[in-house]
Amino acid sequence: TDSGQSVSFSLRKKDLVTWLSEPLPVILIVYDAVRDCAYWLYIQQYFENKTDFDIKKVKKYQNVSIPVGNRVSKAGVRKFVTFKKNILKQINRNRITHHA
Repeated sequence: TDSGQSVSFSLRKKDLVTWLSEPLPVILIVYDAVRDCAYWLYIQQYFENKTDFDIKKVKKYQNVSIPVGNRVSKAGVRKFVTFKKNILKQINRNRITHHA
């Protein structure tokens, strides 16, 4: 963790390339067995918000920081539904952004 504020997780570039090309939201869920809880990260949104990110510069792995506030819960799952609905509305308008 980053001072207890986030959980770090390493993604394979191969997976990241696939996930970033998906039109529908990709939600990464990481389970912390020690704390017996899971955290989520909206992959496309995370990387769209990183202005300095360039997939071409990634070698084999890319680390992400998942905020500990993103715990998998009923409220979190409701957010996933909202993310999907927002994207489906955008698809109908032929434009997709994954911004929060």
